[in-house]
Amino acid sequence: MEVKIKGLDYDRIWEDTWVNGVERYLAIKGSNRGIIEKSGKVIIPVKYDTVEHDNGYYIVTENLKKGLFSSEGKMILPIQYDAIVTSNGNVATIKNNGKIGVFNLKTKNIVVPLIKEAAVFDANYIAMRENGLWVIYNENGDIWIPPIFTNVAKKKYDVTALRNNTRYASTGEFFVDYPRKNVKGGTLHIKERIIETIHTKIIL
Repeated sequence: MEVKIKGLDYDRIWEDTWVNGVERYLAIKGSNRGIIEKSGKVIIPVKYDTVEHDNGYYIVTENLKKGLFSSEGKMILPIQYDAIVTSNGNVATIKNNGKIGVFNLKTKNIVVPLIKEAAVFDANYIAMRENGLWVIYNENGDIWIPPIFTNVAKKKYDVTALRNNTRYASTGEFFVDYPRKNVKGGTLHIKERIIETIHTKIIL
């Protein structure tokens, strides 16, 4: 909803979100956007092409490149990536030139370099594809399950995700294809490293 705040020199101001009990607004000046508080305090400078609130962080775009800011307005990732996607855990994927890596939001380190082809989230675990096989990493970039799957997918209908209005809600599960054991569409319990099908249970 658009609002009017006396004394602030912006073309338009829109309600955005609440952080620590303080309402924040998307401020627009010309073609530039940023995040402000009602007092006029600037959280994200009003100089970016887009600003998106994403799982407690801000993703900004400038000249088609993206960067990441904390909710306090501190830059976490420089504005040099083609895409950034956070999870509701401690990880984010970063993408450049068609390659994907993993950034740990807690330690502020790239834990998987930009070498992968695709990624699927589940909070603090990420499945990533390279050379046709999927490997699953934990939030520290350690291999949790080696590259043995030919397909990995999130559940299509995720009640938790719908309730929280986010695609990235954790279920602790992936659907996987595991040809070595003739499994297609089995349920992988990620933390336990167990695959379940209608007929069998496989401990990895």
